[in-house]
Amino acid sequence: MRRKLPIGGSLAAVAAIASALASAPAASGSEYSESLARNVEREIVYVDPKATPRVSTTEAGAIRLQITRKDIGRIKVAVVPERRAEREGGASGLAAAVARDLELRGTLLVVAGSSIHAITSHPASDSTVAAVREAFERHEGDRGDQIRAAVDGIAAVDPGPSADAGGSTGGGSSGGLPGGDGDDFFDEINDAVKFTTFIVGIAIALPFIAVFLWILLRFRRARKEQDEDWDFAQEQLRAELIELGDEIRALDVDTSMPGANALGLADYEAAIAQYDRANLALDRAEETPRLRVAEARAALKEGKRRMSDAKVRLGVTPIP
Repeated sequence: MRRKLPIGGSLAAVAAIASALASAPAASGSEYSESLARNVEREIVYVDPKATPRVSTTEAGAIRLQITRKDIGRIKVAVVPERRAEREGGASGLAAAVARDLELRGTLLVVAGSSIHAITSHPASDSTVAAVREAFERHEGDRGDQIRAAVDGIAAVDPGPSADAGGSTGGGSSGGLPGGDGDDFFDEINDAVKFTTFIVGIAIALPFIAVFLWILLRFRRARKEQDEDWDFAQEQLRAELIELGDEIRALDVDTSMPGANALGLADYEAAIAQYDRANLALDRAEETPRLRVAEARAALKEGKRRMSDAKVRLGVTPIP
């Protein structure tokens, strides 16, 4: 569904559109849209250096942290040059292509100069439209504040993952041996032979059935223990994820200070990106537990390392 949203004032030409991903037109991805999808997946908030109005590195970090606090894993933001978006079919066409490459869950907000497009994986597009429109009208003149307000509004109306859009049979037959009016004596012999054969067959098959059942029970027991191990590992990683999130929030004020160390800010943003990567891997752990748990563990390790470096460079902790 599409709605043109006049924003008013100097942004009268801005159109903010929201559409449900399930009903969005198919978009053939270009090299640019695929690259943009990778950047957005990795960074949560991706800002093209050539995009105008400009969104600074500090503002992008603040927006990223806000998403982590408000609706983690459910909001992605891409800020790109308007001319670049026009070559990709406009903000709407670019958003549709990126959303499909991302396998979007939640809302993707594409901001391209005077064109704004939000695409959702859930049916609450009307509420998303209203939230984006109200945010851009209320904070006209400050692109960073506009996007932060839009994130607040989108998070407030997001219905959650539960709202995301993701023959004849034939019966068997049985039959018996054809009967006849033959001699009863031979019929009795035939029945006795069949019964004896049946008993011998069972006697031969029993050891194999017993071995099969034993193997099956061992397999199920091992599978259950393995599932419990993965559950325990995920619980540990989620606890570590919460600790990293607390460290990120605690460093928020230091990163917003004037003259903050540029390398420290880069480490801080990298830690946030690794936080989101670990959270996404744990959300998908049911699909491939071994792979996703390993990915989450690696992301958390890297996130902790970058956070430690950020604290040193920003002067929060002394140089070791």
